Amino acid sequence: MGMRAVHTPQGALWDDKTQPDHAMRAASRAAMAQPSVGGAALLPSEALALLADGPPMYVAGLDGKLTYANSAFQRLLESHARKSGVDTKRASRLALDEIVCDVTVSGAEVNREDVFETDNGTVFYSSQHFPIRDVDGNIVAVGGTYRNATREAQAWLETLAARERFQDISRLVSDWIWETDADFTFTFVSPRVMEVLKLHPRHFTGTSLLTIGKPHPLADSPAAPAPTPDTRSPFRDVMYQVLDGNGEPRLCLLSGLPVFDEKTGAFKGYRGTARDVTVEVEAQRQAARSQRRLSSAIENISEGFALRDSRGVIVVFNSKFQEFFSPISGTLRQNMPYLDLLQAAKAADILAPHSRGTFDIWMQAFGDNEPLAPFELQFADDRWIRVSESRTMKGVVTIINDITETKRREEALLRAKLMAEEANRFKGEFLANMSHELRTPLNAIIGFSEIMRAETFGKLGSDRYVEYSKDILDSSRHLLGIINDILDLSKADAGKLQLYEEEVDLRQEVQDAVRLFSEHALDVGLKLKIELPETPPPLWADRRKIKQILLNLLSNALKFTPPGGDVRVSSDVDPFNGDLRLMVSDSGIGIAPKDIEKVFSAFGQVESSLSRRFEGTGLGLPLSVALVELHGGKLELESTVGVGTKITVRLPARRLHHADGGNDAAA
Repeated sequence: MGMRAVHTPQGALWDDKTQPDHAMRAASRAAMAQPSVGGAALLPSEALALLADGPPMYVAGLDGKLTYANSAFQRLLESHARKSGVDTKRASRLALDEIVCDVTVSGAEVNREDVFETDNGTVFYSSQHFPIRDVDGNIVAVGGTYRNATREAQAWLETLAARERFQDISRLVSDWIWETDADFTFTFVSPRVMEVLKLHPRHFTGTSLLTIGKPHPLADSPAAPAPTPDTRSPFRDVMYQVLDGNGEPRLCLLSGLPVFDEKTGAFKGYRGTARDVTVEVEAQRQAARSQRRLSSAIENISEGFALRDSRGVIVVFNSKFQEFFSPISGTLRQNMPYLDLLQAAKAADILAPHSRGTFDIWMQAFGDNEPLAPFELQFADDRWIRVSESRTMKGVVTIINDITETKRREEALLRAKLMAEEANRFKGEFLANMSHELRTPLNAIIGFSEIMRAETFGKLGSDRYVEYSKDILDSSRHLLGIINDILDLSKADAGKLQLYEEEVDLRQEVQDAVRLFSEHALDVGLKLKIELPETPPPLWADRRKIKQILLNLLSNALKFTPPGGDVRVSSDVDPFNGDLRLMVSDSGIGIAPKDIEKVFSAFGQVESSLSRRFEGTGLGLPLSVALVELHGGKLELESTVGVGTKITVRLPARRLHHADGGNDAAA
């Protein structure tokens, strides 16, 4: 709008009493009564009427007061005044002072964007304000018009909002966004590229999409076609190798859509995204390597391996698993129902008769796809397998072991065990028979020797016959003792020894046993001591076997203790568990740790010059162990070479009769 020269009559100002449009009309009619003023044409009444009904317009004096305002401007001010909470007169001067100042200073048209809060909400106006000059060119007033620009403003705000959303999305998404022109030259790259590639968006200015990097298709996936200068169609997930800001190669997937002019249809370029998949691709490669290693491990294990999913379908199996079902291996395939394999095995009759029942149970349990406890099957060709199943997160793993050799060894061991038991039974019977056959004549020899030694029926003649009869008696008794020990040990091994239990006075039994060895101990220069409580608790046990244990232990102690040493028998009650402890200790030659196992074995003896003072078979200690264990106790041995040996017979507390009657061993 150019500079306008409009004669403005001096009419009444717009105030609370005079409406501006009326004042303007009156002033215009008065002005039109004269043909001209200074050569400027006056506004006709028709023009004023059109202005009154047009868009918001006003005329203001240089003091900022309205001299004319049409109906539209008046309604705008009134609505704005109501929403702003000020009176109409004040509202009319809200911005006119500033506008008049801007126009008079610039001497030219001033354009503004105005926002009004009205009854219809927020309204945007684009306004033009111009100087009004007299015929001499002096500015005498300021006029203005307002055009409703709400639609344009809303569209502009929506554009700003869309741009803000786009910027937010481009910052938040992991992909970086790009645009090119028709020559594939980048025109926009989102800031996200700085985090992904450590390159500023300006780095791509002037570069071409076609030279961003080199296509890098993966070996195990089909390659998407890369864009070319002639490309005008969408492309998706094209793999490129791009160097980042540090010169390190990164793998990016580029996708793009062509953009065309809506009016002409001309190609304008591409718009798309790029995603850094370096870590993802490396993870896939690692997973593939792990998968290959896992597959190789499954294939190379010695057991048959099969995995079925939650539907009971075979997911994977190895060749060893296939071998176990060799008669029907042609039917075995991946993704087949596991139950179909079992049904095929049953139909082929590949199992031994006694394994068919177990196999049927396996098939019946398949309804719930639940793993069974480990079980064994035998095939018709005599092969044995052990089947173990375990549940995984999404299925069931079946492990099959070939236990044919194990079964054969078990059968061999079982046969050997049965043979050993049979031999042991024969041995027991043989020993029993031999003992009977030997003891009968030995008893006769012992009896006749005693008569001859006592010269019951008269003198034998020479004294040497008496000595011979004594030797015969001693040898016979020794031989009878050996036979009795062998028989007792064989009974113990066969579990045929029995206890004839009664209340035993431990002090009396110890004294009786020691008395038998007292004379011999005195002869060889040994001290034999008893250290027992004054009133030891009564013991519920087999009297004869307790005495036999004492005699065996005392005999060994005396045998292996050199002259000048001592042997002692002691007893107490263990304060921790109440067990009775009967101890025989000596200051003899002791036993080396490596020989302890030997002395506990039947007929086992440790070679020693002292061991020959008494003849023996090495059965005393093993037999004592058997007799102690028969009472529910145990025998403990402590020994140090050159210091001595201590043997403890430990009998359980339940065999003691305490004064308070708290234990009843007989029960």
